[in-house]
Amino acid sequence: MRTHQRNLYRYFLRNGNGCTVPLSRSFGVRADAHIAAVNALEAMRLITVNRVSDNYLSWTVEIKCQVIDTQKAKAAILRSTSA
Repeated sequence: MRTHQRNLYRYFLRNGNGCTVPLSRSFGVRADAHIAAVNALEAMRLITVNRVSDNYLSWTVEIKCQVIDTQKAKAAILRSTSA
């Protein structure tokens, strides 16, 4: 899991189900990298994202898993970066 993905996942764990995706600049990354991190977490089946609009700030997150299987996480990251 990349550093930004880990930090974003910790944010979601702290804020709980129903929280919205935070501003990318609050994490010091570009919006496209931020959205890619959200997509990677979803690909790892750690979260589910309810994309209610095109604006990522309105997306809400549900936490699905709080324990990370590192082998599955690595495989999901490889799939998400190769696509």
